[in-house]
Amino acid sequence: MLSTLVACALVAASPPRPRLAVTSLAAAGEVDAALASAFTESVTAEVAARGYFEPISSGEIATLLGLERQKQLFGCDESGACVTEIAAALGAPFVMSGSLTKLQGLFQLNLQVIDTQKARTVARSTRLAKDFESLRALIPWAVAEACGTPLPPPPSRALPITLLSV
Repeated sequence: MLSTLVACALVAASPPRPRLAVTSLAAAGEVDAALASAFTESVTAEVAARGYFEPISSGEIATLLGLERQKQLFGCDESGACVTEIAAALGAPFVMSGSLTKLQGLFQLNLQVIDTQKARTVARSTRLAKDFESLRALIPWAVAEACGTPLPPPPSRALPITLLSV
């Protein structure tokens, strides 16, 4: 019981994290919209896991505002050109946007974070990989670079204990 109270006190004492609106990644080249959507969810999950920002996904934004209401209020088109205004309305001072591209057998992930209050880019990241799974493994580093936060530790080169005992 005491440990629960201490944990609650620590959570209450920690400063609030700034909100970051994560927009849908644009699909380009040989990438279809479903793959870009899945990748967007992975990027949003990584932003949350890193703990520096409180992410708001594009799906959550659409749910909160209602797609048609959003279009009426802000005069948005299908491209989501007014994400900055929506982010400000939701109290998100930062917006992450980007693209997922596949050209000539290479996947490329581009991410950028924009400070909506200063109307300037905070940081950018571009990562390349030969296949989708390799690019997915690079998400933590791409998110850290784009958010301007510390990079995660490199993956361990040590064999897992289960492989050592065989």
